[in-house]
Amino acid sequence: MRKLKLQKRANDYKVVWERQKKVGPPLSPASDQATLPKDMGPLNFYQKECEVGMFDKGPGDDFGWSGQPFSGGHSQEGACLKVNDLKPGLGNKISAYAVTGYCECEFFDDSDCQTGLFSAFNRADSSLKSNGPHDNMIESFRCKKMDHIDDFVSGSIHFEGGSVRGAYNRGSKVSVREWNFEVKKEQLYTDCVPVPDVFPIRYYKINGVTCDFFGGAGCTNLQFTAGHAGRTDKRFPTEAPKYLRSFKCYPPYGIMWDPRDDR
Repeated sequence: MRKLKLQKRANDYKVVWERQKKVGPPLSPASDQATLPKDMGPLNFYQKECEVGMFDKGPGDDFGWSGQPFSGGHSQEGACLKVNDLKPGLGNKISAYAVTGYCECEFFDDSDCQTGLFSAFNRADSSLKSNGPHDNMIESFRCKKMDHIDDFVSGSIHFEGGSVRGAYNRGSKVSVREWNFEVKKEQLYTDCVPVPDVFPIRYYKINGVTCDFFGGAGCTNLQFTAGHAGRTDKRFPTEAPKYLRSFKCYPPYGIMWDPRDDR
């Protein structure tokens, strides 16, 4: 499992720098260590499941916590989780974080989820010290399930592929074909979209959506998952293309490292 490499990019730091006092009583925090979500160690932060990472210095630092907030016995949606319950001594020492998957998490400047700092949805910050006033302030957080499907307008997929004639050497000739597809909101979660014809995919570019790509018809034989709220692309070696027959898409998740380029 690869480790997430947080990068400093402007699109990843869109948080509201406003502290506000919450009204009403806090939701009950986790009651004891047995019911807390477990520290899962290094995560790739690219799953539908809600994943949160909090670190003293960064994802490569040994002193931190990474896990799925909804996985604990008492950790239902909205429960207030005290950082020091998850990792003793980490409260007020967090300088980097990541939140990915279908959840939005709010971070607080006290241990009872009362004094709000900021909220994050599929975002990461590798240096709170450099990017705002919240370095070494987080003491608790809580998350709610959310996919922001109402904010989704459309996504796009671009394929390039074709067959190679001749041996894989300098004399090879590639017959390139292109195919473009617009993903609409009503297709998310439900539609299994067939890829027209069967041809080797040598390059893809995905904008604004996350999709599972399959080698079989009817969305069978999963090959890979790709895409987030921005732009992602990949080129496969000429001698090792991907043969795709269908795909299914979802509201985007994962860190948006690069902005869309299809608008």
